[in-house]
Amino acid sequence: MALMQKKEDSQQQQQVAPKKQEMPQNLAPDFSNISRRVRMLEERYTKIQNRLHLTEDNLLESNKKLNVEIKTITSELDEMKQEINEIKDRIILIVKELKLSAKKDDVNVLKKYIELWEPLKFVTREDVEKMIKEYLGKS
Repeated sequence: MALMQKKEDSQQQQQVAPKKQEMPQNLAPDFSNISRRVRMLEERYTKIQNRLHLTEDNLLESNKKLNVEIKTITSELDEMKQEINEIKDRIILIVKELKLSAKKDDVNVLKKYIELWEPLKFVTREDVEKMIKEYLGKS
């Protein structure tokens, strides 16, 4: 009985063997189709990878340019702040000096005193001495 089974198994294997040979022939177009698709996918993946590297490089370059611009703008802004602070200090100094100057009312009071005294009619020391000599010389 064991011999019979062995014979049957070997007969089955022989029958199976031709089927195995037929399967690869039937699957050959599928395998070539799958292989072609895999190559296409690999090419797409390579192109996408190249685009990604290019995009990353462009992004890094843009980032560097933006950083330089930001630094430039920041330094200009700092300079403007410093100039504004200097202008503020000057304005404060001018205001202090203006507070120390005479007001309109003070100038008006001085004007009235000057008009009252009439300094143009004042006599100098030399004029007085001259007048005294003339007076003494006449008498």
